[in-house]
Amino acid sequence: MKSWQERLAAAGLLALFAGLVAAGLPRHSPTVDEFAHLPAGYHYWKSGDFSLYAKNPPLVKMIATLPWLILQPARPDRFSKGQAWRYATEFMRLNQADYIRLFSWGRVPIIFLALLLGVGIWRGSRRRYGPVGGLISLSCFCLCPNFLAHSGLATVDVGASLFFGAAVFAGLWYFERPSWPRAGLAGTALGLAQLAKFTSIFLIPLFLLGAALAPRLAREPEGKGLLHPKSYSSLRRFLSLTVILVITWLILWAGYRFEWDPYAFSDLYFRSQSLKWAQTRFDFLPLPVPPSYLDGFDAQLADAEHNKFPNYLFGRWYEGQKWYYFPFAIAVKTPIPILLAFLAALFFRRRDLSTTRSFWSWSPQEVALIVVMIVVYLGLTWRNQLQIGLRYLLPLYPLAYVLIGRLGGPGFRQRFGRGYVWVLSGLGVWLLIGTLRIHPHYLAYFNELGGGPDRGYRILLDSNLDWGQDLPGLADYLKEHQIAKVHLAYFGHVDPAIYGINYEPFQEPNPPGLTAISVMYLMGFPYKITYTQPQSSPPLEEIAPYRNRQPYAKIGYSIFLYQD
Repeated sequence: MKSWQERLAAAGLLALFAGLVAAGLPRHSPTVDEFAHLPAGYHYWKSGDFSLYAKNPPLVKMIATLPWLILQPARPDRFSKGQAWRYATEFMRLNQADYIRLFSWGRVPIIFLALLLGVGIWRGSRRRYGPVGGLISLSCFCLCPNFLAHSGLATVDVGASLFFGAAVFAGLWYFERPSWPRAGLAGTALGLAQLAKFTSIFLIPLFLLGAALAPRLAREPEGKGLLHPKSYSSLRRFLSLTVILVITWLILWAGYRFEWDPYAFSDLYFRSQSLKWAQTRFDFLPLPVPPSYLDGFDAQLADAEHNKFPNYLFGRWYEGQKWYYFPFAIAVKTPIPILLAFLAALFFRRRDLSTTRSFWSWSPQEVALIVVMIVVYLGLTWRNQLQIGLRYLLPLYPLAYVLIGRLGGPGFRQRFGRGYVWVLSGLGVWLLIGTLRIHPHYLAYFNELGGGPDRGYRILLDSNLDWGQDLPGLADYLKEHQIAKVHLAYFGHVDPAIYGINYEPFQEPNPPGLTAISVMYLMGFPYKITYTQPQSSPPLEEIAPYRNRQPYAKIGYSIFLYQD
């Protein structure tokens, strides 16, 4: 393949991706997390205070609200620590006329972050597996419904995937051929990853492991690298790792505007059992990180240890955790062509490699990627009661896409000959058709194993299907069918009136007319309705009988319509 052909193909895939995401922006209302993320990000810019919503680090939220610095929306005068959704509700009231436009602009920077991620996946795979491998990896990213869904939402998941992946590959790049500039880049990427999502904390011990195994990760047996295997002393290993960690630490503090608290570690109150335990052992330490970072990390740990809301699987709500939740979510929410390609890339044996290499002829760099995926997966899922969406594993997907690029390497062609073109083409067409069929409702994607999006609500919910995103579709339906009023039980925080929906809250007995129910409430999720005055709890017992009725229409797979 000629260079210009490869670049044209890559540009075409990225343009298709951006077009599909952009086309879906006006079709989706702000989701549950977006509702609070964007006002909080804007609050960070204006006040420099990060305590409003510390459950996520600030970087991605602040990037998303860069357009708001030009639009200058009104913001509430008062706020309380940790009351992000109450603050966001007041923000909505103050900016009701401009609300839809504000959130549309807040999603645009996320699309650019997603495109950067796509470029990184392409270049990372191309570097290892050549032009064909790079395009295969990029195709998996650009046509994956999970990234098409979350790249059009102003949440932290796509940005976290970008910075997490950047840290992983910057670390590998450094350990392959160590130098001071590469150490600086690795430290910068690791620091930005910490500012994107708490998940990235798992990379720090992996960097320590990488320093120990760096001689095995070096790509060249000879040379003058800073930590070349022949001169890889313990002192130099220590110094290089110290540089990386110090840069990471400085970037973390800078991201929080060097927020400082005079209290010691022993003076703080923690909600999570993990940090309470750490406090009893390390009470003599000063605060090692910004206070808002530690507060948010503690809140996330507390949620993981005891989620205040029930989880949902196979039509049932449950407390605690089920070890098979995330494996099952991967199996039904990931396109089957990508699953098959990943398994093939993982386990085929290449002819052109030495038989002395273990692990199915994986290179040291490939082994490192697999170790990262396993360690982070176990870290995210072990004893984690917060089982509300596949999106928590989204940062691992780009690493899998890069590994899938092995299918385009020379070893695969040598083993299977020209037939590999037909196999890859068939998987690509399958992936493309499955993705386009659900446009623009990518959040509700379920593959054939999961029964497709129509049956998805029977097995998984929350951000896997219904995140409050389908108000525009409901508004369009009411307008098209000239329906003046709807009886509504909507799961989400946005006031439906902003989209021109004339509604009455669901009540029992429901008067004659159209009834619209979000599937989260249909299946019995006890989440307070906050967009009404006063706020109220959903009448779940009155809604329950509708589960046995056949809806006569569905809005984006998340709102069911009934005629009473």
